[in-house]
Amino acid sequence: MKRLPLLVCAAAVLLCAALFSACTGEEGEVREKYAREGFVSYACTADDFGADAEQTDFVYYGVKGANTASPAFVCVITFGSLDAASAYEEDHSGDADKPNMRRAGRAVIFGDKSAVDMY
Repeated sequence: MKRLPLLVCAAAVLLCAALFSACTGEEGEVREKYAREGFVSYACTADDFGADAEQTDFVYYGVKGANTASPAFVCVITFGSLDAASAYEEDHSGDADKPNMRRAGRAVIFGDKSAVDMY
């Protein structure tokens, strides 16, 4: 009986960890999602966006309508920890070249509003 509260707490911690992990898409999922919407991915690195490469898992940069008058872009930077993602968001949220920035779990997303909302 004395172990029941401990087991309940452990189960709650595991559930929370699973939910936080589920908030962040994997690289293949992110690429597929934006490809279905017509985005073309371009090679880039974390350094291109002022992020520490050692703290990131992957970076996705996509453009839709590159040959049009108003192309749309999106950048998804997935960090290895929530702390690293939060720190990046705090440091770069006012940058003019990173519009509509928001964080979802370990990922920081910015770009055109419609593209950011797709994440």
